[in-house]
Amino acid sequence: MKQFDNYKNIYKYLDYYCYSNYNNNAEIIRYKAIINLYKFLEEYLNITSIQFERLKFDRNDLDLISNKKIDTFEDELKFTRIFADIHFLLVSIEKSYNIIIELYNQLLLQEKSISIKTSSDYKLKKQLRNKIEHMDEYIIKPSTLFHDNWFVRDSFTLTNNTFKLGKYEFELSESNLSLLYHYYDEITLILTKDYVQPVRENVDRILSSIKEDLKANYIHTKNCKE
Repeated sequence: MKQFDNYKNIYKYLDYYCYSNYNNNAEIIRYKAIINLYKFLEEYLNITSIQFERLKFDRNDLDLISNKKIDTFEDELKFTRIFADIHFLLVSIEKSYNIIIELYNQLLLQEKSISIKTSSDYKLKKQLRNKIEHMDEYIIKPSTLFHDNWFVRDSFTLTNNTFKLGKYEFELSESNLSLLYHYYDEITLILTKDYVQPVRENVDRILSSIKEDLKANYIHTKNCKE
């Protein structure tokens, strides 16, 4: 699974814009939002990777009981665990999407943000996550379609590598995250090309100068004490 750790390479350059726009509060807020959203995005994308790894172990446990009667609490917990891990996977995927949508807004690319928000891929993940989180409400609906037998029997199915909840399906495959990865890479490229590179040389020079000053002050202080 992919890992995301580029924030440390770009935050100091984005921070520069906050200081260089010290008299423009709106721009300071925007640049700080970009920095923090990008960090938050990497955290949630890493969570999706962690959840996929957990699901691999969950599936291995289920394979061990695939041809036996489920009559122990321990076996039932295996199903509970995989359901919980799928739930949180969907939460982290939707959260990643929401952060990406807002990042494009902050990067002044509103049309891109709108296109993602109205895309079928985003809507599917959102609907699945939403349906799971509101399953308890279906139990008390007056329609006989939502009686507790439905909840126990048909709340979800997992066939091969496909998770199904009602009419919605989700393949538990990293390939299902290709669009998320694409948006992350695109945002990273925009930040690097349009924000980092124009100020890299200047920021590196400033930080190097500060580092040398701190080093000189440390040596001076040490010599004075001796």
